[in-house]
Amino acid sequence: MSTLFSEVFSELHMDEKTRRLFANTDITRVSVNKGRDFLRVYLSSDHLIDKSIIRRLEEQMERELFSYRMKVHIIERFHLSQA
Repeated sequence: MSTLFSEVFSELHMDEKTRRLFANTDITRVSVNKGRDFLRVYLSSDHLIDKSIIRRLEEQMERELFSYRMKVHIIERFHLSQA
């Protein structure tokens, strides 16, 4: 079962370009370690998203959502056509 990125992280403030990139992106899983200081977000998309944008979003999530108390790592998977 997957949920849209914008539904899972609705309180995250993103610029318009980033919001468009993640508009049709699904979150397939979210996990946290036992110490509750490391969050993994498993992302699935039909289009490529530059790694620098993903890293910037990780930092923004750490800052806005967790006040740097939790490290965020986005693990992306892209489903691209074979044409």
